[in-house]
Amino acid sequence: MEGARAYRTTSLSTPLGPDSTSELGDTLGVDEDDYELVDLRVPLTPAMAALPDRERKILIMPFYGNLTRPRSPNRSASPRCTSPG
Repeated sequence: MEGARAYRTTSLSTPLGPDSTSELGDTLGVDEDDYELVDLRVPLTPAMAALPDRERKILIMPFYGNLTRPRSPNRSASPRCTSPG
């Protein structure tokens, strides 16, 4: 019952400050620029799954491992890769 008394609503029309022309509702939500990329990602998923594990890791490392492309092959532990790190 204590939690029910702590609940308080605030209107989205509430000004952000005494001299502000912006309202609380203006701070919620943004236009996402990445929506058009969804159409590219959907077919990419099965294509990535079809790659051998080593090649998939090399492609993913620059995006999720904070590695630049020249450093990625060194991380894959392949003797064929002789990229300067």
